[in-house]
Amino acid sequence: MLTRVPKPNCRSDRNSTEVRGITICLSVVTLALASSATARSFAQSSETTPREEFQQYVTQLQANPSDNALRTKIIQLALTLDPKPAVPEDAAVDAAKGKTIFASASSPDELKAAAAAFAQASQIAPWVPDNYYNEGLALEKVKQYDDAIRDLNFYLLAAPGASDTADVRGKIEGIKYEMSKAASEAQDNELLARKYGAGADPLDLLYRYGGAFSDLRIDGLGNTHGVSLKISTVRDGAAMYDELMVCDLDVMGLHQIRLTDLNGSGNIPFVIRTSRGQANFVMNYDQSLHGDMEIILSPAANTTSSIRTSLSELYRERAREAYYAKFVRSSVGSRQFLGVPETVVLDNRGFGVIVLFDTSALDHIDDGDWRALEPSLVVFSSYSAGGNTHPCSGTSDLGIIDGARYHVEYESDGTWNIFSGSANGGTCP
Repeated sequence: MLTRVPKPNCRSDRNSTEVRGITICLSVVTLALASSATARSFAQSSETTPREEFQQYVTQLQANPSDNALRTKIIQLALTLDPKPAVPEDAAVDAAKGKTIFASASSPDELKAAAAAFAQASQIAPWVPDNYYNEGLALEKVKQYDDAIRDLNFYLLAAPGASDTADVRGKIEGIKYEMSKAASEAQDNELLARKYGAGADPLDLLYRYGGAFSDLRIDGLGNTHGVSLKISTVRDGAAMYDELMVCDLDVMGLHQIRLTDLNGSGNIPFVIRTSRGQANFVMNYDQSLHGDMEIILSPAANTTSSIRTSLSELYRERAREAYYAKFVRSSVGSRQFLGVPETVVLDNRGFGVIVLFDTSALDHIDDGDWRALEPSLVVFSSYSAGGNTHPCSGTSDLGIIDGARYHVEYESDGTWNIFSGSANGGTCP
């Protein structure tokens, strides 16, 4: 007997299947949503906030202070943060230190110390504008112009719209002008040092440099002689006096005129005689109300060819020669320390005197009183006997300089050195 199998309840089965299907579908959807939420949570945990990124940059900059591109990025990012980053106490302390030093600074070293304190404050808090401004001011005063401009530009970047923006931009342009002027002066000083330095010929230093020089046409035929006009200080016993020294370099003739013989205005004709012939000259001079003197030197046969100068310029030019001479020992000039002040020594070799200048006067060759450019001491380096010039030997006393006594010791080759103490005697006074 066959047993009938009951027909399944399709609705029930169908419903059961749909419920599972729905259950399975919901499980998949739930799993997907859960996975998405987990991924979003992970992404959020791995993202860096602007403030965290800012702090990372600051840490990196402290390890590499010269990274100006990173410093710029920090300043720009700080401007977007709200609230603004707090200033660490150490930065505030360094800034206050810099202000205190700057307020009482009286030397370049103190100004550099102030700048260093502001720089340290900017290292800790590189987004603070005032530290850049203050450091820029200090660096400008010690003529570190590139760094000053850099810091003032950082100030403008960190303080957009500041009320003094126009003033700071004007200051930057002013510093750029000072930079160009300093570069020009450095180039001039380099040329002067080369002109008066160890590469120059001794006769050029003695006659051509340190005074006024020109190739003068001595006649109507176009013949020329190189002629120089210089100031020379000589000693006569205990007295010192100044002379105008005229030298014809072509015939090596020399003529000297004491300044004490020149008063008011006038002219002096003279002849430079040598075994090769003679050269006739005339010097016109005119002393102004201010004590300076205009001088015109020309060949007697051709007064249109001349050297035009002044007494003040001749004094300044000799001082430049002393200041820029770089010779060691006595070749033509040297720089030596005598006691506390530095004294520049100019040896007019062949002319027989060692001339010493205090640098307090030479530091103001162009902007100071030209009458202050007198040497402080003069001592002989050679002497005349039997119609010939001989180098000194032994020692010569220089007297008291800054509270200490000094003397010159002469070598057999005509050179000399300066030492402390008294002279032991020699052939020169």
